[in-house]
Amino acid sequence: MSSRGKKILLGILGALALILAAELIGRLGLAGKAWPAPSDAIFSVLGNKLNSALLFRSLGATLVSAGTGLLIGSVAGVAVGFLGFLFPVLRPGLDQTASILNTIPLVALAPLLITLVGPQGMSVLTAALGAGFAMFVATASGLLAVSPAHSDFFTVSGASRLQHIIRLSLPSAVPSLLGGLTLAGSGAVLGAVLGEWFGAPSGLGVLMISSMQNFQVKLLFVVALTAALVSLLAFYTMVAIQKLVGRRFA
Repeated sequence: MSSRGKKILLGILGALALILAAELIGRLGLAGKAWPAPSDAIFSVLGNKLNSALLFRSLGATLVSAGTGLLIGSVAGVAVGFLGFLFPVLRPGLDQTASILNTIPLVALAPLLITLVGPQGMSVLTAALGAGFAMFVATASGLLAVSPAHSDFFTVSGASRLQHIIRLSLPSAVPSLLGGLTLAGSGAVLGAVLGEWFGAPSGLGVLMISSMQNFQVKLLFVVALTAALVSLLAFYTMVAIQKLVGRRFA
């Protein structure tokens, strides 16, 4: 078996072991009523038409917010990163501003953000923030990841600044941008779910709050599991795109 096959097999075995452990903890009641058996929770929620319809409707709302935020955040992150590349004097300030925004807890930023976009726009905005920072870092580092030999060749050949950017800097930044997308995808999903906690009309985050307030433990477990799976799916989708497109610019 190849090394890649062994990694895939070990990953599957690890996931199965984790699922089995979670099932045993729930079945034996080792963590109390707050930890239901995953199989019981899933079948209980999906077997109830009202709960399953509510779950899928909330999932759809979260996906729309995450997708919109991913698009907005990616465009903004790339634009700001490119701005710092074109005007190096702005780069330190942009780097510090992006770092500060990324380190401040969302709970502290929430009151200010709500006044800007309202509760209904919070999920899209927080998703954009989650994706934007990853794309900004990927753009800023990728545009500077030019081989010195290639840069010298363009300079000696008399290439203009515009030709240098279009034919060398941008193609060299593609692998970094694709790597940033792998983080931006899952970051947008997480940001959308967190943003829905601050007054969104629907979404997985809203359903989490509702299930907690009504002590619906099984529903809460399934909603949290759904959010985790969607974030994981977004990550691996971006990884697949990275491998597919990255071969051209490797």
